[in-house]
Amino acid sequence: MTNAAQDREVRSRVETALRQLSVLDRHLLAHDANERALRHRFAVHIERHFDHWDVDCEYDLFTADPARLTELERGLVIAVIGKPLARDTFGLSVFPDIIVHHRKTDDNLLAIEVRKSTSPIPIEVDRAKLALWKEEPLAFRYACLVRLETGEGGASPYSYEFV
Repeated sequence: MTNAAQDREVRSRVETALRQLSVLDRHLLAHDANERALRHRFAVHIERHFDHWDVDCEYDLFTADPARLTELERGLVIAVIGKPLARDTFGLSVFPDIIVHHRKTDDNLLAIEVRKSTSPIPIEVDRAKLALWKEEPLAFRYACLVRLETGEGGASPYSYEFV
C-alpha cells in the first residue's frame, strides 16, 4: 500500500469510527458523559476497524527511555493548572488517550487525543502532545486530535484533525 493510500485508509477508518460513536453512543455525547467514558467507546469503535493491530487506552508500557518520558512531561505544562502532565490515572497524562500499535514492538501506527467541547484545557496542549508522539523514539506514523461536541443540539457531533 502506498503512503497516500495508507493515509486515506487510516483517515477513512477514523472517520467511520467517529460516525459510529456519534450514532451508537449519542446518549453519552448528548448527556456530556465523562471524557474517559467517551474515549473508551471511541476506542471500541476504532478497534473494529484496525484488524491485526492492538488498540489501547492510556497505554504506559512503552519501552522508550524513561528520561524521554520525563522530558515529555516537563514540556507539556498545562496553563490552566500550572503544572506538568504526569504519568498518572487522573486523566491529565503524558500518554496518548488511544493508540493503535503492535504491543512489544516499535510499530506504532496512530496516536489519538480525544477532547470534549467543554474541556478547559487549551487545545494546544493536545496538539503538542501529539506532535511529540510522532517524534523518536516512539515515532507514531499518524496522530489525530478528535473534538467531541457534547450536550444537546451541536451542529456536528465531532471534528478531527491529523497533526
